[in-house]
Amino acid sequence: MLDGVRNELHRYFGLPFYRTMFEAAGYGKDLAAYDAAAPDRDAQKLAISEEFIDSLCALATWPTCNAASRATGQPAPHTQ
Repeated sequence: MLDGVRNELHRYFGLPFYRTMFEAAGYGKDLAAYDAAAPDRDAQKLAISEEFIDSLCALATWPTCNAASRATGQPAPHTQ
């Protein structure tokens, strides 16, 4: 699952607007590691830390998401 998330996030790490937000949120180390890994795209993806992903993304299996939604009375989140 993390490979797919890193693949999606890769494009944002190259965009100035998002880089500024990531830096302000305290993820300068991720940005520096991403930059240092250039031009190796796979290494850049791996430079995006699990901490960053955990902070940004809600990742779970469909049964877990569905059960949590039902428990709170909220509609189920969109999943891919």
